[in-house]
Amino acid sequence: MRGTFLSAIALVALGIPSTSIANHSEVPPIDASMIEAHSASFEFFVQEADGSQVPAGTWSDQVQIEGASLIRTVVRYAPDGNADLRRTIVADRNDLKPRTLDQRFGPSLAGVFHVDFAGNEVNQFLISSPLEPMRMIDAEFNQDVWELSLWGTLAMSLPFEVGKEFKVPTIGPDRKSVRQVTFQIEGTASFDFKGTSLEATQIFIPEENWRFWVRKSAPYILRIEHPAPDGRMAISKAVGLVG
Repeated sequence: MRGTFLSAIALVALGIPSTSIANHSEVPPIDASMIEAHSASFEFFVQEADGSQVPAGTWSDQVQIEGASLIRTVVRYAPDGNADLRRTIVADRNDLKPRTLDQRFGPSLAGVFHVDFAGNEVNQFLISSPLEPMRMIDAEFNQDVWELSLWGTLAMSLPFEVGKEFKVPTIGPDRKSVRQVTFQIEGTASFDFKGTSLEATQIFIPEENWRFWVRKSAPYILRIEHPAPDGRMAISKAVGLVG
């Protein structure tokens, strides 16, 4: 799970001059207006070949609504209880167009990755550790782009029309190009959440082999599955909710 969470800071092309991308596409039908302020907690595991699940840590997911902004903060904790990632994204409250991203990571959260979205311009800098120089990359896009780190929130904000798929233009892993990400609405499934059976919509992202089970009301995310860096499957399960 660590490598996937940190994909947003994989700036493999840092230092390359600004790049303009001409890749227009239909605006996806994103509507996050139903999301209310809440705080959720998750346990996550890695799944062995025999199907057994090994605890890998926990993470928290807090969403605040301030005026026209949705602010989502994810904090991940290693099995020893220490936080090794904190990511805050500010986006438009309705269509989730990103405004800022601030990520702290690594030992003592000393690494910094910060992104400012100003119209079609994106300004980014990375400090991988206090001992490393700051690296910068700027990009300019000729279309709206969404932040890949908001995948779960994007998934719950799409129409739950089983059998349909939606393309969302996101900033690619190189942080200077556009990547069209597919959200496939696969069906529904029921899960036990604190003794209550809840139905969630199953959404699959084939480009990354991520699968979400999400809802239009709290708890908004019930389960997430995706490949771990070592090839095993990582599984997050919602275990708590406030708000």
